[in-house]
Amino acid sequence: MSATDSRRLRVGIIGSGGMAAARAERIQAHPGLTLVAIVGRNRETRAELATRLGVPLMGDLLRLLAMEDLDAVFIATHPDTHATLALAALERGKHVFSESTIALSSEDADGILQTARAGRLVVRVGHTTVIRPATRLVAEQAERLGGPLLDDVRIQFPNDERDGRVAGFDPRISGHPVLSAVMLGYPCIHGRGPIRSIRAWTRLTGGEPQFETCVARVELTFQSGVVAGIAYLRGFPWVGPGWRTVTCRQGVVRVTDAADQVQVLTEQGTEMVLIPDADPWAQEIDEFVHAIRDGAPMSVTLDDARRIVAVGQAAQRSSDTGETHLGEP
Repeated sequence: MSATDSRRLRVGIIGSGGMAAARAERIQAHPGLTLVAIVGRNRETRAELATRLGVPLMGDLLRLLAMEDLDAVFIATHPDTHATLALAALERGKHVFSESTIALSSEDADGILQTARAGRLVVRVGHTTVIRPATRLVAEQAERLGGPLLDDVRIQFPNDERDGRVAGFDPRISGHPVLSAVMLGYPCIHGRGPIRSIRAWTRLTGGEPQFETCVARVELTFQSGVVAGIAYLRGFPWVGPGWRTVTCRQGVVRVTDAADQVQVLTEQGTEMVLIPDADPWAQEIDEFVHAIRDGAPMSVTLDDARRIVAVGQAAQRSSDTGETHLGEP
């Protein structure tokens, strides 16, 4: 497909859960995309989603990827399947939009990177946290206050007691908890330059392979001197949002999950700055379309997505061995 081709891109979705439904709605609302098929393993959810959207249901993934007029696929499945599905699509000449993470190992991420580059194909990974309005506002305010010194994030899920099989409680499906910490705390890392050291700790309770509760902590020091700390908690029946606090040279910026304002504290007092409205999920899709059509840059590149996996693996080794990982992984 040439960059000047103005027809709507024809895309399919792999997956039929809540994430797939959210992406599908935005795909159908995008003027440059046509959703042509849905593929999913769950018989009930895939049938319900296809019917609700009025989109053909295709039971065979290979049939979808064999469509000559299919331009791209959206992968909205569990993390342990992302790399395999992305490679299958890239090897058949399809652009890929994958939910995060792109892979659970650096080796798989490298394979995707090499295959995409060889085929001159676009891969966008849905690291939505980086472009959320609150994230961008925090970054703007931190720079206004002289730049960050310490960036501290707590990621927790209110009333998050496990009830039955939940992918987030199974490292075989979602990866090691410190990888989840790095992925969800990625705004602390994105665009911040080379890493000097990585140290991580993990405390799990419950039987293997699924855990009952998890506390994971990742601490990163950058060559710029900025220190970032990410805490990731699962399985606790707490009512309360996660938060992010950025300590800067001239003050502090703080925001809690689902808040509509960012708190800025300086010697002059406290200021509440309204978070603008935006739909980062739709923005990611728009970036993906423009990258395919025009070669436009994306806010999260495939190199960025590969780096997240590498940092997560280094954090896991630190957690397993008790040693600090030195240097950029």
